[in-house]
Formats: sequence, C-alpha cells, structure tokens
Amino acid sequence: MSIRATEVGAIIRWSSYLVATRKSPILGELLSSGANLLQLCNDIILRQAQPQLKLNLSSCATQLRACLSVIQSLELLAEIYARDTYGNAGKWAIITTIQIAKATIRIILLLVFDDGISKTQSIVPLDRGHYSEILKLQEKFPSCTDSEC
Repeated sequence: MSIRATEVGAIIRWSSYLVATRKSPILGELLSSGANLLQLCNDIILRQAQPQLKLNLSSCATQLRACLSVIQSLELLAEIYARDTYGNAGKWAIITTIQIAKATIRIILLLVFDDGISKTQSIVPLDRGHYSEILKLQEKFPSCTDSEC
C-alpha cells in the first residue's frame, strides 16, 4: 500500500513540473503542495499502523509539528495565490502572516516542549525503502516481533 502512495506522490510531483508555466504557476504549485500533503498523511497513517514507528498524535508537540509541516507544504501556494489575487501587498501580507505563525509554533515547541531548534522538517518523512523491508520480513515471519528476532 505504501509503495502505491509513493508512486502516486511521485507522479503528482513530476506532473507539477510539467504543468508549471509562467501563465499559471499556481496549478504546478497546487500539485506540488498536494504531493507533499499526500506524503505527510501517508506517513502518519503508516506510522500509526506500525507500533515501532508510531507517532503520539495525542501529544500537543506532535500536533504542532504536524501543523508546522502542513504550513510549510502550503506556504508557496498561499504566496502565489495571494500575489495573483491581491497583488504585491497581499503577497507580503501572507508571507508575513505565515512567517509569524511558523515562528510562534517554533517558539512554543522550543520553550514549552524543549524541542530544540531544528533545521530539518518538523515531521521527518518515513524511509519507505526501509519500511517496505520491514513489511516483507513481517510477512515471512508473522510471529516474530522486534524483541524476539
């Protein structure tokens, strides 16, 4: 199942490069943002299905990291939309709003949850190659768990 979602995400991402034109960059960015959101949702679903990869979604810090990932995925799309709809002033208003929201979330993660400053994505994408190997091993040895193997 994860391989299919990966293939769909890759097709959407590549089609965003093919569709992007100077006349309508928003369509290409819409496809690219959609591919990023698809990958994020798929990663969360896969992590919830596997106990060793599980994210604690009830944790406020994890929810803030997920929200930050969504904001980062939609950031450029919102900027292009605001520029096309509201002009240069609208573009800068959206950029300022998004950057303030991201900074606020990062400050909360740093001060309240002692999460530290990170240069990487908020929720690191799942290594699908490694994940598919784990699934293959679990199919071969269904009674074998991590502590027993």
